[in-house]
Amino acid sequence: ADAAVAIVGAGPVGLYLLALLRRAGVDAVALERRRAPTAHPQAHFINTRSMELLRATLPGAAPALAAAAPPVEEWRQFAWGSRMLGGRTFAVADMIDVGGTVSAVSPTAPLHLAQHKFERLLLDAVAGGGAGEADRVRFGQEVVAIEEGQDGDDGAGVVLRTAAGSSLRARYVVGCDGAHSAVRRLAGVAFDPSLSVDYQALLNVHFTSRELGEAILAGDGDAMPPGMLYFLYNPSTVAVVVAHDVGRGEWVCQIPSFGGAADEAEAVDAVVQAIGRRPADLEVHSVRPWMMSTRIAKTYQSTRGRVLLAGDAAHHFPPAGGFGMNTGIQDAYNLAWKLTTALNAEAGGEGEGGAACDHLKALLASYTSERQPVAIEAAALSDKNYEKTLDCARSLGLDIRLAKIAEGISGVLPPDAQARAMKAAMRVGLLPTHALLEKGNYYGDACVAALNQRIKKGGGLPLIFPKYELGTRYRRGAFSPKDAAAPTPTAGGGAAASWGHGDMEFRSAVEVGCRMPHAVLRLEGKAAKDVACVSTVDLPAQLQASYRALNHPDEDCMLTAAPWAVLLHTEDASEALAQAIGELPLQRTNLALFATAAGHDGPVGGKSARCARASHRR
Repeated sequence: ADAAVAIVGAGPVGLYLLALLRRAGVDAVALERRRAPTAHPQAHFINTRSMELLRATLPGAAPALAAAAPPVEEWRQFAWGSRMLGGRTFAVADMIDVGGTVSAVSPTAPLHLAQHKFERLLLDAVAGGGAGEADRVRFGQEVVAIEEGQDGDDGAGVVLRTAAGSSLRARYVVGCDGAHSAVRRLAGVAFDPSLSVDYQALLNVHFTSRELGEAILAGDGDAMPPGMLYFLYNPSTVAVVVAHDVGRGEWVCQIPSFGGAADEAEAVDAVVQAIGRRPADLEVHSVRPWMMSTRIAKTYQSTRGRVLLAGDAAHHFPPAGGFGMNTGIQDAYNLAWKLTTALNAEAGGEGEGGAACDHLKALLASYTSERQPVAIEAAALSDKNYEKTLDCARSLGLDIRLAKIAEGISGVLPPDAQARAMKAAMRVGLLPTHALLEKGNYYGDACVAALNQRIKKGGGLPLIFPKYELGTRYRRGAFSPKDAAAPTPTAGGGAAASWGHGDMEFRSAVEVGCRMPHAVLRLEGKAAKDVACVSTVDLPAQLQASYRALNHPDEDCMLTAAPWAVLLHTEDASEALAQAIGELPLQRTNLALFATAAGHDGPVGGKSARCARASHRR
């Protein structure tokens, strides 16, 4: 084969998967249709669980991401108003304060970083693997055909053919090529129609203006305060502006599109109306139409098993809540170790038939059974969040359902007449916003008060979802017992670490199929200054790296990818961990504690390490 794994798509999911596979020693490449990395700041929120994975699996990633991201004080708020400059601010909400602190349950915190900047850091992580690693991302390679062979064929499992006429043979192919995935289509994987929803056609306008950012940070006049999202309503436009970086002046304006796509001039005018005036340095970089929708593939694996899907190729949903890219990053983490295990077993002759072959097929099939329910849950929550944004607009007297009705009626008209009719309907629909512009209007003030009351009661769009970010549980999958009961964090006495409140609260618990709880471990080497502090959350991924260094091929080593395995540096640390974890009220714990000798690299055992297993149960 030309490669063990061919990844189609070099967005954040494809690049992260490539980095994971290369660190595992897998011969992997990524093919990208674009000729260069994107400059459009699409997704922009990296949640706590994704940050945990990046911290644990890519050395230096977490500090590099933190250095590239704007400070949290610039994006912790959402704001509602008429215009960003010179208008009226209706409401402001702090979306980071959800009750408790993230540091109680995680070694990381979420970040706000535009996708194109995130991709560059992932490219650096791939290139930093050694000479020639940067060449593993091949731009300008559009895949147009896939030929998937039968198991046992002499050649590799899959042949990819590109628009340029070249071909590549691989044992496995992973489609990370976005919502309009060619890999998904070519592999014959369909969406589940029962989970498919079209919400709204939009125009995304990417623009820059440092002048706008400086005015907001300085609090000039009637400027709205710094925030991540601005929900703007005035007689000329309805828009959501995403502040990708207030200080550097990078923005995306999302404008609903009815009755056909607006042209670029109209889109730019809508941006100016949303801002309140035209900044002298305003520069529009792109105007892109986009349909906000939910789609989830029926399966994440082809019938023959060697083509898999991850990220938006497998699922996409409204951006409300920021689950899209994060779900994809977590897909990649789940899939990487399973592909590595399958490839190692095939190289050892274990994939040629019999029980071992069936075991590997079941392992790869568990990727769908574990990750698809997560996407379905994220889609449902995203739908709920999107409805919350519409409820906020209804508090201000605006109802998108009326625009949808007008759009349906105008659909019988010729295109030119349809566009004129929709513009007239929009002007009528936006009439209530006149009352919102100045304080003192009885109706307008009542609407603003209703909006603030809704937000106060939790009716605004949330940003942090502790239970959904950290509380994922694989009920059916590679390691989940068939008769497993739900984790019971209150069993055993004591107070579990928690984050959030109400139906979003996350409480630490230990159970097979759940994420490892956070406890800080102090790992000491032979020299007094040789000390590292790590989290138990870091250790499952590091244990995989340690076993690769030890070249340990047995089944137990493969199982250490489970989220309940940890690595310790000294035998005495076993008791320290038992005490740390014991502070949590656990229902059931089955922790494999490993002691390593000298010769370590950071907090992970090196090639000269020896492993001795003991067990601790509570």
